[in-house]
Amino acid sequence: MPGVVAKLGSPRVREMILVTAFVPPQGSAIVDTLAGPLAWFARRGAAKGKPTKVPTVAARFAFCNGMTREQRRFTLSRLYTESVSIPAEPVDRSGLPDEVPRTWIMTTRDRALSVRSQRSSIAALGGSTR
Repeated sequence: MPGVVAKLGSPRVREMILVTAFVPPQGSAIVDTLAGPLAWFARRGAAKGKPTKVPTVAARFAFCNGMTREQRRFTLSRLYTESVSIPAEPVDRSGLPDEVPRTWIMTTRDRALSVRSQRSSIAALGGSTR
């Protein structure tokens, strides 16, 4: 998302709103810094170099806490293979405009990304303005 905001610029983007996003430090990749239940899958996928799908059991644990049975079924029926190049790519936020406000919605019971991890991501973005 920061890359899209950098490309579009402040005249076209009013605000960045992030919810449980993983934002690695400038110049590093997601696989370099990700911890928690999804780290192993991200590193394995990057090492294999071919699109992969998070196993249902791991996805249910990481993404579905607090959901009803119907919501879990809906969510898990929409798991697809994902590119492994994105988590392995070093990030570059050098063009991110400072004048675009950033809002972070902190999830406190998220299994995929802990509060500590989210705070690190907020810091990597240069802080949250709201």
